[in-house]
Amino acid sequence: MAVQVILKTDIPKLGKKGTLVKVAPGYAHNFLFPKGLAVLVSEGALKDLSYKEKDKKEKQNRSHNQALEISKELSSKIIRIKAKSADEEKFFGSITSQDIKRSIFEEMKLDIDKRDIVIDHPIKNFGTHKIILKLTNQIKVQFLVEVIKE
Repeated sequence: MAVQVILKTDIPKLGKKGTLVKVAPGYAHNFLFPKGLAVLVSEGALKDLSYKEKDKKEKQNRSHNQALEISKELSSKIIRIKAKSADEEKFFGSITSQDIKRSIFEEMKLDIDKRDIVIDHPIKNFGTHKIILKLTNQIKVQFLVEVIKE
């Protein structure tokens, strides 16, 4: 005879957080319940689960819409970065994702994670370079970074 429980956290080989699973009564009472990993299925717990799923979907929709707005705005802009140089073509060092993050924040007041910036090749020359920013798993935006003399 199995007991139905709702998982509070991801448990390997059993299920993800918020899923409804059937487990042995001993496993539920001796392991899952004492450690706070699951709750017994009840009318209140199912109602709570449906509210949480609804909130999660709404939050995903909001973040998706925000990402679309940011991608539209960023794709039409050229981010300018100043670099010190000794000659006309090259400059000292290279432009990093941290430099691009700082410039985006200064120009657009947009705080992004530098790990989401994808640079195909090191930027060591003046001019315009194509950069990709991963806003979500599905939304990626390509924009231009122009490196100019300081």
